[in-house]
Amino acid sequence: MFEKLKEAYGKARYSKHYRISEEELICSERLAELENAARAAGQRWIIGPLWKGRSSA
Repeated sequence: MFEKLKEAYGKARYSKHYRISEEELICSERLAELENAARAAGQRWIIGPLWKGRSSA
């Protein structure tokens, strides 16, 4: 999917006629939501145990 976004960026940047479909836009919005959710989950996983250990000291 990254390659698709990279290709779209290049085409959009250099062509005033480039268009993205509604389906592609919705897909990229969903990917951004998933990326944010994964990042938040990772931070909770990493920070959570550290925070718990800190409060018991």
